[in-house]
Amino acid sequence: MTGGAAVVQALLQRKDASLRPSPANELRDRVEQAWKVWQNSPTRFTGAEALLPGLIHDAEGTVRALRTDTYGGERREALRVAADLYGLLRSGQLP
Repeated sequence: MTGGAAVVQALLQRKDASLRPSPANELRDRVEQAWKVWQNSPTRFTGAEALLPGLIHDAEGTVRALRTDTYGGERREALRVAADLYGLLRSGQLP
């Protein structure tokens, strides 16, 4: 599967049973790294293709898993991270 196709597949994984939560702070670090690649790398499309499928998968899994978070703090942070990730996805013509 090509990088662009892998990104699309990750975005369409809505019913993927393998979705699992990741710590929101780890997702934050990965999203920030993806933004750095996108903003600074001369090979940003290739770099983004390598990072985005797994990051989308993990962010979606975390948000879904925390849907019933009793305290809400971890879920809110996961939603903030997901919003930043989707801002990256909308920031240009990503692969």
